[in-house]
Amino acid sequence: MATKPADIRPGEIPDEFFTALAFLIPYLNRIAQSECGLEIGNLLVMMHLTISGEPLDDGRTMLRQDLTKLLLERGFSQAGASRLLQGLEEDGLVRRAFIPAAVRQQVFEPAGRTNTLAVILTEAGATKIDEFKTSLRKHFGHWLVSESRKQRWLSTWIRRLLPTAIKLAKSLIDRIAHVEN
Repeated sequence: MATKPADIRPGEIPDEFFTALAFLIPYLNRIAQSECGLEIGNLLVMMHLTISGEPLDDGRTMLRQDLTKLLLERGFSQAGASRLLQGLEEDGLVRRAFIPAAVRQQVFEPAGRTNTLAVILTEAGATKIDEFKTSLRKHFGHWLVSESRKQRWLSTWIRRLLPTAIKLAKSLIDRIAHVEN
């Protein structure tokens, strides 16, 4: 039985949400694999670099220990995070580098830290992220056109929903970023 919006109480998540995730996550992974040649987890790590990394001359950069900590908080194991980063580096999507002490103290806090190993998103990595976003937009566009032919109200409803969905997404991102810092 479908959950009605009026039946949803704060703190409850309807079963339909979990069902949608069960279909969406494998679909996203299939697009990532077939159209970008990567697992969805690899793209998510690179997105974390894009979002949380500092914009330095060579690309978005995070101290290795900060990225590892972030990945551990996201459910990766220590070994899994290391293997994933090693694979991304072998594919030329990220690179490891040592950050000079002066840059580290100026850009990364707290200034007294001694870690200088960093992970940098390469141009090829940024391109893969853009390829994935382009693929998602294309698939969503095709789906919307196809479904709108069957259900004429859908296109209008999506256009009205989009500004609220964007506000929700930004709120979630801000909240998560705030919790991390």
